[in-house]
Amino acid sequence: MPLKLPENLGVSLQSPKDLAKSPTFLLYGRGKTGKTTLAMSASVVEEMSPVAIVDFEGSAEVGATTYPNVDVYRTETWQQSSAVLDAMINQDHGYKTVILDPINALQVQLTDEIIRRQATTQPGAKPNNSMGDRAMLLADWGVVWTRMRKILETFHAAPFTTIITAHADTSQDGLGNVVMEPLMQGNKTKNEVVRVPSVVGYTRMTQTEDGQSVPVIRFAGASGVVAGDRFRKLPKEMTNPTMAEIHKAIYS
Repeated sequence: MPLKLPENLGVSLQSPKDLAKSPTFLLYGRGKTGKTTLAMSASVVEEMSPVAIVDFEGSAEVGATTYPNVDVYRTETWQQSSAVLDAMINQDHGYKTVILDPINALQVQLTDEIIRRQATTQPGAKPNNSMGDRAMLLADWGVVWTRMRKILETFHAAPFTTIITAHADTSQDGLGNVVMEPLMQGNKTKNEVVRVPSVVGYTRMTQTEDGQSVPVIRFAGASGVVAGDRFRKLPKEMTNPTMAEIHKAIYS
């Protein structure tokens, strides 16, 4: 029997099937490996369209000819980005898919804003570099983690599909092995980026037998690669992937 909860609590009964209707994807990889193009391909999937992209660094131009029906919101500052993200959550816009591209550029906008405010909020803080420029204070990294975590969790709980892109970086595990993971500043923030999404895919380029370069995405975690699929429906890898193929694999 369902729980009887106060109406003003904001908690409603949901099933796993309901939650699966609006998943969150993280697509990360080196530059020019097809992350943004793959995300924008959602615009030709009936169940995922219409699509909007919040473009934090100008990379949405790749879809100008292939996927022209995507609405692009280009932002250059934290104030602009936070206003657009707030509207995406609180307005009845009708988008079935929202792309955040790339999330590490949004984090840079946030750190730039924190440093810009230091002259007012921390007038006594002294520059800690030879150029005399202000830099992030240790306490500020807690603010970055809190803000980024809230954004990720809010969009994961939103009633639409969210596709997050990120650049890739290499690090070393405790055994000295090289690991490919999303490029984010701060280990806590990096952990949130891979913890929240329903699917984490790593993109790269490979060569076919006839010498053509084609994109590949990996959904299965492996030695040296952070990836995963909560649905347990996606293959280990897809060559020349599209959101139509991914959607079909999950929901067919």
